[in-house]
Amino acid sequence: EEDYGDLDAQGGKGDRPYSTTTSVLVTANPAQVDDYAVPLRGLLSWRTSEDVEGAATVDSPSVMPVPFPSPEAPKVKRSVTDLGSSATRPRCSLASLSLQCNIAGLESCTCWSPKDPSPLAERTSEIGGCELMRLLECPVLLGFLKPSLTVQCAGGSRLKIPIDACKDMSALQRYVARQIGL
Repeated sequence: EEDYGDLDAQGGKGDRPYSTTTSVLVTANPAQVDDYAVPLRGLLSWRTSEDVEGAATVDSPSVMPVPFPSPEAPKVKRSVTDLGSSATRPRCSLASLSLQCNIAGLESCTCWSPKDPSPLAERTSEIGGCELMRLLECPVLLGFLKPSLTVQCAGGSRLKIPIDACKDMSALQRYVARQIGL
């Protein structure tokens, strides 16, 4: 995560270059949180291995840990089938972790763009196991907060569009037409 506050005259903070796209990472190791990380506002959601939905609001004035349920013991009811195998293994709750977020004060000019497929789900599907041990060793990029613009449609609806989705006005028109079904 990158800091948007206190920019110097060159558009950066200190010796760190300013970036208009903010990377959003998740880690289980507080030592891996970047010094320039900024707090996010949003909602984390997941499904437990017993297929129960969970959620946590993310809204703190500083970067703080978000409580997440501990991995369950092997009394798992739902499992995942290995690719190319008939064997099953318990489903890791972290594999279903989903985030909707923004940075306080920048909601009108940025939009959340999650990686698709989720790197947590993809990795669990491919190699199995629990993501917690991997997140203790290495942060994972969940997506990006991208600069956006808002288009006011004639019918009153508003579309928030990532700026990088359109290179010029005709591309913006085509993008909006697709979004509203024209």
